[in-house]
Amino acid sequence: MKHFIATHTCFSEEARRAFIENTKAITHKEMIEGTKSETARLLAHWMGKDEFFFCHWLAVSEEAIHEVLEAQGLADIIVTNANEMVRFVSASDLKDEPVGDPDDQ
Repeated sequence: MKHFIATHTCFSEEARRAFIENTKAITHKEMIEGTKSETARLLAHWMGKDEFFFCHWLAVSEEAIHEVLEAQGLADIIVTNANEMVRFVSASDLKDEPVGDPDDQ
């Protein structure tokens, strides 16, 4: 699977509030475990007070992410732009190897 960073933008303030109302009571574990398929899974979610939020996905393709969102009914309230990130460096998984050139991967 590949790493993706997705920018999810709500269609309106009403859509943003609907998303918040539908997710505010679920646990962190429920959000992560409930947003996956065999070909895509949510790894992290960041949301502020703007009309957009960000997610880190592990997926076989951008389409696999869209399929998970459609299955959850989220495609009706958000538009998603997912970009593959070939360079992934994390403090939680430090490696003693060069980070490399993303253009060569």
